[in-house]
Formats: sequence, C-alpha cells, structure tokens
Amino acid sequence: MEPVSLHRTVELEISVDSLWALVADPARLGEWLGDDVRFDISPDGLEPGAAGVVVDDGITRFVHVDRVAPGRALGFTWWEADGGASRVELEVVEQAGGGSRLEITETLAETSTATMSAGSADAAAAEAQLRWEVRVGALWACTVVAALVR
Repeated sequence: MEPVSLHRTVELEISVDSLWALVADPARLGEWLGDDVRFDISPDGLEPGAAGVVVDDGITRFVHVDRVAPGRALGFTWWEADGGASRVELEVVEQAGGGSRLEITETLAETSTATMSAGSADAAAAEAQLRWEVRVGALWACTVVAALVR
C-alpha cells in the first residue's frame, strides 16, 4: 500500500509574517497545533534537529524538526510512542491580493498504513484529516482574535 498523504489549504486574512509567527514560534504553535506544545529550541528559535512534544486531544506525539525555511516552510516528523512516524510539511504562501495561505501536507506513517486493511487505513486517514480540520479551525480563530485586538 502506498503512503497516504493528506493535504489541506487554508487562506487567511493575515500577513505572511504573521502566519509565519504562528507556524514557527513554538509558543504560537501551541495556540493551534495541540493542547500542549513544547520544544527544546535554541535562542534563534526552531531549527532542524529541534525536538519537542505535542499533546493533542490526549494523544502525545514526539516531534523532530527536519526542515526550516525561514518565512516559508516548516517540516517535521512526529510519532506516538507505539506508532510509526508521519511527516508534516507546513508551507506559508503569500496571496496575490493580500493575505496568506498555509498549505499542510501530512504523509501518514507507512508502517501503520501498510499493515492495515484498506478500510482501516481509510479510517486512520479520515481520523487524521478530522484532527487537521480541528487544528485549522483553531488557527483561523487565532487570526480572528489577533485582528480584533489590533
């Protein structure tokens, strides 16, 4: 079975810099990526090799930052203690008419989906997609609150 990739795009009425802060600042990631987000980071912020933990809806995922393209993209691998690792890419894109767009791609753990039946793999993908819907909703809420307090 081929790896399952989930794609989600969200357009936001905030600047690319503001969106990048929500993506690359561990404190701001905690506002939308999970209930509890912690990273061991350098004084310069998130860099490749940084490690962390994301607790989301009672599920703990360990995180390893693989790639940081400042202002543009963050890539990380995350996994549960008893599960395979999934790869996540967050890409910040400037919109032509203003605002920004976040493109999210998660490639689910091959080891998990390869050992599942097609129905179970579909269910795992649907659950992961639902979790991204919740996260995107929280991200959108962060941008609304920021606009209100300006």
